[in-house]
Amino acid sequence: RMNREKPTRVVKSCAGLTYFTSAMRAAGKPPMCLGRRGTVSNETNELPHKEVIERSAKSVEQKGNVDFTYACLGYSQTTAKMEREGALPLCDVGVRLTMLRAAQKEAQPKEAPAAAFDLKAWLTRVSTSVLNFWRKALDDYPNKWLNFNKKLYTAMNRQAKFIGKLLSKVSRDALSWWLSRP
Repeated sequence: RMNREKPTRVVKSCAGLTYFTSAMRAAGKPPMCLGRRGTVSNETNELPHKEVIERSAKSVEQKGNVDFTYACLGYSQTTAKMEREGALPLCDVGVRLTMLRAAQKEAQPKEAPAAAFDLKAWLTRVSTSVLNFWRKALDDYPNKWLNFNKKLYTAMNRQAKFIGKLLSKVSRDALSWWLSRP
């Protein structure tokens, strides 16, 4: 009887900054990893899950005519299938940043370049964007701050207890060594 083994699926991972753009996708290039690269061979189940990959591929199909810049600061994963289809990498742990810019339709006539840079209009756009971002980020800030501080306090308390136990054990061992000397 012939031994049939399940093919292993290789998942590429990046711990650091993963960078991917629509130009890279159009050129068939994989996402760029600035950090520690790795691969995971998985024989039992797919990493990442199939429905997550399909959702990522659908989001790319829907945004086919959009220029984008994608970055994940943290830990991300991608498969060979995702790279072939141009799907966005999965940002498992970290901060995911995506900038979308609608592509201009070719039927529209191109406008002449502006004679001078309008600093006032640019500052207005940037300040409005920044204010909108912080308005959303600071929504329900007191509760977010309390929850974060509880988690931080708990983690620091656990770490302090661990260091205390470690120092206690080291001091006991050093003291017993010192007293046992002739």
